[in-house]
Amino acid sequence: MKKIIPWLTGVNLIVGIVLLNVFLSFYPFWRIDLSKNRIHSLSSASKKMVRELDDVVTIKVYLSQNLPATVKPVADSLKTVLAEFDRLNSKLKIKYFDPIKDDEAKIEAENLGIMPLQFSISKSDKFEMSNGYLGLAMIYGDREEVMPVADDVGNLEYFLISGIKRLTSNETKTIGLMEETGQTGQSQIQYLRQFLSRGYQVQDVFPGEEGWLPDSIETLVVVGGGNKIEPEDGETIEKWLEGDKGLVAFMDKTRVDEAMMVEELEDNGWWEIFEKRGMKVKSGVVWDENSAIANFRSGDSSFLTQYPYWIRVRPENVDGQNPAVSGIDSIMIPWGGMIDVDGEAEVLFSSSQKSVLNSSGLNLSPTDSSSEAPGTDWGKKALAAINTNEQKIALVADSDFINDQFVVSNQQNMFLALNLIDYMSSDESLLSIRSKVVGNWPLKQVDDGLKMAVKAINISLPIVLLLVGNMVFRLSRKKKNSQWQKK
Repeated sequence: MKKIIPWLTGVNLIVGIVLLNVFLSFYPFWRIDLSKNRIHSLSSASKKMVRELDDVVTIKVYLSQNLPATVKPVADSLKTVLAEFDRLNSKLKIKYFDPIKDDEAKIEAENLGIMPLQFSISKSDKFEMSNGYLGLAMIYGDREEVMPVADDVGNLEYFLISGIKRLTSNETKTIGLMEETGQTGQSQIQYLRQFLSRGYQVQDVFPGEEGWLPDSIETLVVVGGGNKIEPEDGETIEKWLEGDKGLVAFMDKTRVDEAMMVEELEDNGWWEIFEKRGMKVKSGVVWDENSAIANFRSGDSSFLTQYPYWIRVRPENVDGQNPAVSGIDSIMIPWGGMIDVDGEAEVLFSSSQKSVLNSSGLNLSPTDSSSEAPGTDWGKKALAAINTNEQKIALVADSDFINDQFVVSNQQNMFLALNLIDYMSSDESLLSIRSKVVGNWPLKQVDDGLKMAVKAINISLPIVLLLVGNMVFRLSRKKKNSQWQKK
């Protein structure tokens, strides 16, 4: 009987675990999300928006079954998010179609602008081309919002919620965009324009023209250092700001050309506006030991190097209490400037403690001693600041970080720009959703002395433990032998 009881206990335990798993399978949304910013759970803003839908929103998902393994996780994530939406409100209707198998769905998808994607798959040791669909359309009354490819910048929840918000909103705010296009005349911020146009009406503005800054513009976005304004334009901006408007500037005081030479830009009329609000940009470029890897070309070859003028902003140097940068933990600022912050202005993010301002160097080439600090004035340097006391103004002392070539590999650069614009436009509902991506948490920086101490401990500790263990073993054995001899 005593032998049977433990056996029965084990059987009961196994049966109990099986029954618990079967029970929980009927509640697939019971889970604990321990990730930072709860990236695997819907945010409260998303839940609130879906629950408050007052009419039917239909989401048609055009999804192929034969997607390659590299794309399948995106499709699975999309299904999971949509399933949670569906659970929150019955007015959200979700329908799935496979255009590969359904000719009517194929025609409908193509009419919506959702075209098949081509994938390269390996089959029988050979590469073959395969077509597949991964897009969706949201329909609200006679309005449509189409996502031709449901894999934009890695945050499906944000794009779904922002699409629903655009569909159901009766008001679209206007953003004024003032961009320095340079000699080519081509925009360098196509991605920013694309994402802004999803939530706002974007209007290019040109100072000097009559009525160039109307009251219909909610927020003015200025990109580049060569956007010159005349004194009368400055007066127009000051008067416009009094109407509870917002100004976001991504602006340089110095420029680095293709030859890696630094050029100081002449006064463009903007700096006085920022200095009045406690944000004074100093001449020079910030050098930071905590930097990004850059790919440079020399002659016919290219090389990778740690380039200290491309600053990798660490999470602890971002003001996480400010909603505009909450959740942003990995920003890359190329050739950033330094802002002297005083008065009621606040620092949004800064460089590391091991950074200096290079105000004298003319050549920033990676082959010209860029690894050597150009000064001794060590300490954090403010790279971005904000002042919302009377008027809403934000300044990032760099315009390159939002250029297309940098946002492709640094998604949070785009999130930062969009968050600032939303915050200044009094639209904070999407801030917490957009930043829900897998963050970058590098190891904490320590000084060289502590590094050497940790290294020495790691080398010596195993040896010390072996010696102590051996000594304890010998003493214990000796004690047992002496006791045995006494007996």
